[in-house]
Amino acid sequence: MAPLVGLNLATDSTFVSAIKPLVSDGLVEALEWDIDSPWVVKRDDPELPQWITKLLDLYSSNGRLYGHCIWLSMLTPHRQQRQALWLERLARECSRRSYRLVSEHLGFMAAGPYVINTLLPVPYVEAAVATGRGLLERLAEATGTSVGLENLAGALAPADATSQAEFLESILGPQNGFLLLDIHNIFAQAANLEMDPYVLLEAFPCERVRIMHVSGGRWKDVAGKPYRFDGHNGAVPQEIYPLLHAALARCPNTELVTFERRVNSLDTESEITQMQADYRQLYEVVKSADQQKTASAAPLDSTPVVPFDAISTEQELADYEDALVDVLSMNAPPETLRAELLARPVVAAVQDYVASIRLRNLQATSLLLRRWARTEAEMDEAGLIPKTA
Repeated sequence: MAPLVGLNLATDSTFVSAIKPLVSDGLVEALEWDIDSPWVVKRDDPELPQWITKLLDLYSSNGRLYGHCIWLSMLTPHRQQRQALWLERLARECSRRSYRLVSEHLGFMAAGPYVINTLLPVPYVEAAVATGRGLLERLAEATGTSVGLENLAGALAPADATSQAEFLESILGPQNGFLLLDIHNIFAQAANLEMDPYVLLEAFPCERVRIMHVSGGRWKDVAGKPYRFDGHNGAVPQEIYPLLHAALARCPNTELVTFERRVNSLDTESEITQMQADYRQLYEVVKSADQQKTASAAPLDSTPVVPFDAISTEQELADYEDALVDVLSMNAPPETLRAELLARPVVAAVQDYVASIRLRNLQATSLLLRRWARTEAEMDEAGLIPKTA
């Protein structure tokens, strides 16, 4: 049986109007809801609009509601009060409304002075795996359902892509968690590291995949070359569909393919028309996909850049993450940023990884951090709710 096809529900009025024809045609078979996004979005009314709650309840009652989370920061090593309160609020939501599966992301955002940030990678090391396992277990306890992780789009060094599959398996295995395989994340990571996306796809533990994401993004110039940003704010590239077809053939336990579009990103009629066409094309690809595997790609070289025990304690991991966000917050050339990071004593154990960081990736990641990172004081001043109280 073909997987369900659904939407990640954005809440702006333009998106709602745009999806009405898709719903009317019976093409939206499931909904994915970013459970924690309302907790950090400024609203005049703290309660969700009634139409949203009714729609969520409808899909939930039919066993077709899937939860997605963004702000837990799975690889932040020190247990924070913010994380504890977040998990308490998640538990209340999951006791009130039934979610078939709930997912979060590989990576971290809370480090240094920041509570919200762009998602950042860390090397595949012992302390990061232990941190991820611990928080995944707490996520499962809070939700009362199966939980999983989404592969990361961002990458600083090639090892962030080549080790990601094993990294995910190491965290998911003890909890028997599932993998949310984001196809555009694979595409973006491969483009920005000049790798073959089919080689990256082949490495993932495909038997764990239960959900896939498909979205668009945008190309922007970084250091004189196009760089792919995973903003969920553009058309789905045509290259995504054959990659999705290959993924579906390799992942027999996939039950849902979700289309993502960022809130408030449909600004023109042509963008609305393109979004609707993208969704319809996605629906056709999923429903017509066969289970016959395409030819295997060449094996991925996943030779470790640093030893697994290079960072083995929570404090060492926290020190590395704090140093990374401090350096990324500097408005400086990427050569300066990499040299500054290499000069920090806390990165000595993973020096080979840091030395392999690509300068364009470092520049792009610094741009993202300086745009999105917020301290708790900045969140409070903006009227947001970083503590999810």
